[in-house]
Amino acid sequence: MKDSIKHQIEFTRTLNLTKEIVFLDGLTGTGKTMFGPLISSFDRVQNGRFEYIYEYLSILKHHNKISDDASSSLFKLISDIKLHDGLISREVNFRPKDLSSVFQSGKGIKYLRQLFYNDGNKLKDRIKKESPILFLITHQILSCMDSLFDTFQEKIKVVHTVRHPLHLIEHWASYIDNHGNESRDFALWLKFNEEELPWFAHGWEEKYIHSNAYEKSIYAISKLYQDTFLYAKKNKRRENLIFLPFEQFVLNPKPYVSELTSFLSTGPTPKTNLILRAQKVPRKYVHLGPAKSIYKRYGFKKISKKRTDKEVHNNLMNEIKTKISASAYETLISISGEYESIFGKWF
Repeated sequence: MKDSIKHQIEFTRTLNLTKEIVFLDGLTGTGKTMFGPLISSFDRVQNGRFEYIYEYLSILKHHNKISDDASSSLFKLISDIKLHDGLISREVNFRPKDLSSVFQSGKGIKYLRQLFYNDGNKLKDRIKKESPILFLITHQILSCMDSLFDTFQEKIKVVHTVRHPLHLIEHWASYIDNHGNESRDFALWLKFNEEELPWFAHGWEEKYIHSNAYEKSIYAISKLYQDTFLYAKKNKRRENLIFLPFEQFVLNPKPYVSELTSFLSTGPTPKTNLILRAQKVPRKYVHLGPAKSIYKRYGFKKISKKRTDKEVHNNLMNEIKTKISASAYETLISISGEYESIFGKWF
């Protein structure tokens, strides 16, 4: 009798190089540009890498498009490859102006030296001696991270950045219409009535299609922040997850650096203070940060040093109100109030 029933394959990976893994996640515009180099500067932490495959796999798994064993084994395998390659500076970002460049974290010389290090068994000995921490940067996938938590369990730590919804809108509105319309947009798209929309529009596709860029941004931020608020209020996964509120951090970073030190079980280096200084932290006002050219692509506007945070906030709210529907404004007020109730006001 012919074997008509094929054995059901199950993927696995029980041996791992990666013993500690840190994810920096958060909505676009919440400060990962600053927090990425900061965390990268900590002892034992590898330079932060934007690895979109973790986002894609997490989203696919969340929507049951990939099996548990396949996603778990891939997460582990890719992590081991990235940790391994980082230790010999293979596929590492040396572009000086890129936000994920090794030169942004102050570890550029280290990564240049590693180009000449041996791999093989000597590399395995280095891993045992140095206990490196793999550091990955992702975009707004907290709602889809259960598969990552399940896969890595006690090995994973997630630092989730947050910022007041109002101060994300200009950034989001400057880009959101690229989703489904620009081949250089690398977010996952979904199909709806022959149109292609970003993955986070699932469940409110009609509203997305019939909204302007500012309204889309507000509804998207509201949708994505729901899990953030839920996790923060219920202290969910407190062993593996902390929140960094952008506003509070730039005004008074010291307690948050201490919290990061405890949470990550490693501490800052002399490079850490240099990075804070380059980011103009601490600041008198939240808006007095560095005016990098990349920010200008996403709606950044220079604000007078004389204006207080309260003035900036109120003026921006009035400006945004003129660009959106009453429904979108109501949503903005609602998520703004919830954000302030959880993470506090800074003015």
